[in-house]
Amino acid sequence: MSLKAKDLKNVAGHFKVSDPFAVLTRIPNEVGAPPVMIGKTEVINDCLSPDWNTEFIVNYEMGTPTRVAISIFDEILKKGKPNKAMGSAIFEIATVVAAKGHSKAKELANGGTIFIRCEHVEEESKESLILRLSGLNMTTKSSPFFELSKMIDGGSGTEWDKFYTSQPIEGKVVNRRWKEIVIDLSMIATKEKVMNTPLLISVFDHQKSGKHKPMGITRTNINGLLLTQSASSCTISLGPKAGLGDIEVNKAKVIGGDREDVHVSVDPTPPELKKAISGDMYVAPRKKPTFPEYLSGGLKMNFTVAIDFTGSNGDPRNPGTLHYRDPNGVIKNDYQKSIESLARSFSHFSENDLYPVYGFGAKYGGIVRNCFQCGPKAEAKGVDGIQEAYSAVFKSGLIMSKPSDLIEVIQVASKSARSKQAEAKIFGKQSYTTLMILTDGAVENIQQTTQVLEKVADSPLSIVIVGIGNADFTAMSFLDEVGGNGNGRDIVQFIRFNDHKTDKHSFTAAALEELPAQVVAYFQSHGIDPASSITVEEEDIVIEKEEEEIDISLDVDDKGEFAVSINEAFVPPSY
Repeated sequence: MSLKAKDLKNVAGHFKVSDPFAVLTRIPNEVGAPPVMIGKTEVINDCLSPDWNTEFIVNYEMGTPTRVAISIFDEILKKGKPNKAMGSAIFEIATVVAAKGHSKAKELANGGTIFIRCEHVEEESKESLILRLSGLNMTTKSSPFFELSKMIDGGSGTEWDKFYTSQPIEGKVVNRRWKEIVIDLSMIATKEKVMNTPLLISVFDHQKSGKHKPMGITRTNINGLLLTQSASSCTISLGPKAGLGDIEVNKAKVIGGDREDVHVSVDPTPPELKKAISGDMYVAPRKKPTFPEYLSGGLKMNFTVAIDFTGSNGDPRNPGTLHYRDPNGVIKNDYQKSIESLARSFSHFSENDLYPVYGFGAKYGGIVRNCFQCGPKAEAKGVDGIQEAYSAVFKSGLIMSKPSDLIEVIQVASKSARSKQAEAKIFGKQSYTTLMILTDGAVENIQQTTQVLEKVADSPLSIVIVGIGNADFTAMSFLDEVGGNGNGRDIVQFIRFNDHKTDKHSFTAAALEELPAQVVAYFQSHGIDPASSITVEEEDIVIEKEEEEIDISLDVDDKGEFAVSINEAFVPPSY
């Protein structure tokens, strides 16, 4: 995660400008649990539109609510005086991951806007670059510092994204040595691209006014740094102008991962150096794409709901039955709770928030129908729309019947999934559908259902079956085990709602546990790689108004260690 802010309110007082830094805190899902401080950014002096270099690693699992609070403070250096709050905002990580360009923004109540951007990092990637640089032949009156930037594909073409800034070095000497640094390579690029990703080293003369004077610039990559450090003359020119100085690579070493203790030892001829910098030297093996990479490329996730209206659910007018409708609308039945939790999780990834809702196992006009539209519209709008479509069925004159037959809803969902992917492909995009089946009982035609699952396993479809009530779900578990085995792709996940009745978070996490792998398996089996990552310009990011500002205190102990505390009670959502 990376953070920046724009047009913050100045809280430093007259004739001063605030020195902002940001604190990232994870908000607990459990009642009474303390917040977890993930980290804080560096302080940027005299700036109301800071773009912080510090990046954060946050673990996120699809289906598990992960909320973070970003709190901005003006640093107060006077002893005994607390830092001044400048504003805060809360983000649900799922909404950031699902947003175009993995970027979101919120308007702060105190004024200004906070921006957050997420980038997927391979969990197994633990590679780091150890780097130590020196500045040679610098002017004695300068206070040089350097910045590192990586090349990215922006909305308007190639852009440079700054990810590190050193401290300036003062002193009346021509040669300066900066501190050794360790850089997590996952912050630069994916494992197979990181060695050749273009890097920019920019050197500036630090000015108290903040208008730092450029001293030179050079382009390289990690391979180039390794090769330069191995050469007999390990310097890089900062430009054609005389007197700007040079960069000396005192140490460049990659550690960790599969390239443990990487260094380059070759004849340092100019052609070799040019080859390394141009990106032709290191060729990594092709790795399996990840689910977040498909999302980054604009994968459209679709969600379809199918609800069991067989008579074994009981009379919905009687309390205690599975479809019981509380006349006051206060108590939700387990069908409503399942819809609320899963549809809410999926809504973050939906492009238009429209969802087909089907029913099965009911009679209309004396005929049992196993795939009928719920509600007045072909697609329900939002989670509330799904609930309304579900409720509308009980006013439609249906007669709850039997058996629990899943075949038709599976076939309809598969056909729709294929159609949407074919349409998306025409425009160079990708589409995938998840069918959620809510049912109270076992499937009677298990053999035929298994055969259908094997036939549709080749479509861009996953099926989550939720068992409602206390029936014998042995047949459903069997479908989970055999689903898709006919051609090697498992598309079925079965869970019992009662196993997660008191914990909606574990319910959604269990229901969606296999989905990311199923999505990747489908596209890879069809030779479809993720599309190029979508990036957005700042002006194209939709700015939401912060409605849930949280009161966070930042405490500093005698050792300078930071701790956070929430002054306002946050109660996790419940069923």
